[in-house]
Amino acid sequence: MINYDCGSNEEKCPEIVPEEQTGMTQEEQEWGLKKEPRPPVPKYVFGVIAAVILAVFLGGSLWYYRTSVLPEKYYQRASAQFKLENYSEAYLLYEKVLRLRPERKNILYQMAFCLEKTGKTDEAISYYEEHLKILPGDGKALIRSGWLYTQKNNFEKGLPALKEGAAKLKDPYAWALVSEAAIKSKNIETAVEALVKQTELFKKPEQVLTCSKMLMDLGAWKEALKGYERFSELAPDDRRG
Repeated sequence: MINYDCGSNEEKCPEIVPEEQTGMTQEEQEWGLKKEPRPPVPKYVFGVIAAVILAVFLGGSLWYYRTSVLPEKYYQRASAQFKLENYSEAYLLYEKVLRLRPERKNILYQMAFCLEKTGKTDEAISYYEEHLKILPGDGKALIRSGWLYTQKNNFEKGLPALKEGAAKLKDPYAWALVSEAAIKSKNIETAVEALVKQTELFKKPEQVLTCSKMLMDLGAWKEALKGYERFSELAPDDRRG
């Protein structure tokens, strides 16, 4: 039987291990500090990395230029041509803006106007309608599209658009377009309503007097009388009222 009792040994078992016997030996430490030599990185790897970084940078710059800078340049040029009433040139430039930035729908009205001025009625109506899908309450677009419809004798679509646009704009000249289209389409009720609006909104006596006479011609005596009263308020010394 093996005796584990340290007391039987000639030397007493140490209770604490001497410091020089703890941890790693000097040889072990030197071995641990030694690092395996790494193979050198081929130079072409750095070239590839640099090429990738450059491509990403140039690609991002080109994308930004095409989607932000270039469309804005075209837009500025288009706006300048639009102000000069060069509608054909302006339309082509607006078209480039929309091609590069399809989300920029705020130029549809200008494009429609350009088409209208260059005699492309059907295309103009289409662009006005696309614009109205985004801004259904745009009175000017309603007036223009409605007027174009009436020029094509499509009063079923044109007259409601004109009336809605005039109501939003509160402009007597817009109501004049309504009364003109309504009389042309023999819609007496709408014509009377539009003429009454004109007598209320026009500031010049002669304009109010003209509308009042037109109301009489349509047989709207009560409305005509109110128009003459309005005329007398604007021109109290004029006996025609």
